Amino acid sequence: PRRLKADRESSPAKEAFLFAKLIVKFRLDPIMSAVRPKQRKRAKAKRTYRQSAVIPLLDGKVVMVTSRRRQRWIVPKGLLEPGMTPAESAANEAHEEAGLTGKVRPGSVGHYTYRKWGRNFRVEVFVLDVKSMSETWDEMHFRDRKLFSLSNAAARVHEPELRRMLERLKGA
Repeated sequence: PRRLKADRESSPAKEAFLFAKLIVKFRLDPIMSAVRPKQRKRAKAKRTYRQSAVIPLLDGKVVMVTSRRRQRWIVPKGLLEPGMTPAESAANEAHEEAGLTGKVRPGSVGHYTYRKWGRNFRVEVFVLDVKSMSETWDEMHFRDRKLFSLSNAAARVHEPELRRMLERLKGA
């Protein structure tokens, strides 16, 4: 059926009426603004979460830990801690995840991005010269820790950009 021009025109009162009708029909919570769920989902996906990581070096070898869920070999990383620089946050993650202490080299060696849980993450990577490895650490019951050569570590990581960073360190 053909609509009249007046029916196609929108007014604030008409929009409010239609919105109220949607709430009643679908039992929606008006606070959740469920009118455009796809747009909300896209907005969340566009947001990039910042993380920092370290490549911990001890006597020319890389100290790697297993991921908590899949048990893949990774370098310590995590979300940026409030009030910390990315380098400080990365060193803190190395301490929590692998029981490592040391000095972070100035400047990052690069960054990589990945998607997880439908969200984007950008990881800034630093090098940590390890001074000591604790026998016990915060996440020791969830993760294994092992030393790898730079080439072996590069072969084990899944992120191509991180692999290239490890290969560049091998040449340095």
